[in-house]
Amino acid sequence: MIQAAGKAMREQGQPRGRAFREVDGERHLIDWWTHQLPDGPSITIGVVMPQSRFAAPSEGLLGNVLLVAVLLMAGGLLVAWLLSVRLARPLVSLSQWAQRLGRGDWSTPHNAGSAIAEVQTLSHALGHMAAQIRDHTEELTRQVADRTAELEKANRVLSELSQTDGLTGVANRRHFDEMLVHEWARAMRSGEALALIMVDVDHFKLFNDRYGHLAGDDCLQAIARVLTEQCRRAGDLPARYGGEEFVILVADENAAGALHLAERVRAAIEALSMSHADSAHAVVTVSLGVAILRPARGVLAQSLISRADAALYRAKRGGRNRVEVADT
Repeated sequence: MIQAAGKAMREQGQPRGRAFREVDGERHLIDWWTHQLPDGPSITIGVVMPQSRFAAPSEGLLGNVLLVAVLLMAGGLLVAWLLSVRLARPLVSLSQWAQRLGRGDWSTPHNAGSAIAEVQTLSHALGHMAAQIRDHTEELTRQVADRTAELEKANRVLSELSQTDGLTGVANRRHFDEMLVHEWARAMRSGEALALIMVDVDHFKLFNDRYGHLAGDDCLQAIARVLTEQCRRAGDLPARYGGEEFVILVADENAAGALHLAERVRAAIEALSMSHADSAHAVVTVSLGVAILRPARGVLAQSLISRADAALYRAKRGGRNRVEVADT
């Protein structure tokens, strides 16, 4: 075998070399070099080694390297997974919780679980902040609700004041005019009749001249109370029309019903027995005019007032302290 290897080295014709050759049916590594002796022939020295002698250790080393690489990769994945469980997931959960808090959702508390201490600290801080924001929001909501209720109450009071006569407490002229237009339109749609009673205090100027304006105010207030007491239906609206004149707007009423209401008002005011020395009846009395009209196209609501006013003056001319009904 060595001779064959030497022959192969000589065939190469090189002073040094390395090659693989099949020797005796097995692959060998041949390493040789040629040395020239002084004043003599050259000699060739060679080393022949079967490939199996050095290939097996190399393959083992490569396997070890691959095994170490696999172990390192597995360790890296494990570390990454642990970091995800202990850090990334709690942070994602905190982020989702913060988003819910931003939408005002306080119902689902956050639980940091087994997160690291820093994340737990962050979670507790966020929870404390969220609790403060929730309490502050609830307090603001309560204050807004209180202020809204106060504002609504104030608006109702202002609305009532704008619709109420300051002296007598019944509806004022402005509110009466609005309700007349409203009820007139409603009665026109439904085909119902609308009644109006005009009330005037008899000889009120003489009463003021004798007893003074304060007594006159008391008299008007007493008459307004009687009107309110006698208007027992929800659809009846007593109002101060101006000076010593009052009106009662009565929805869906016939002549007999309106006349009966007017007579009750007249009798109740006379029964107050407020002294009036300049009146033929010796007490404060009122004259009343009643008008009943069924709204129709082309007929204005002012027609109802004009008819009631005409009936009122008939009552005055007829001796006062009486009720007159307008001609139908």
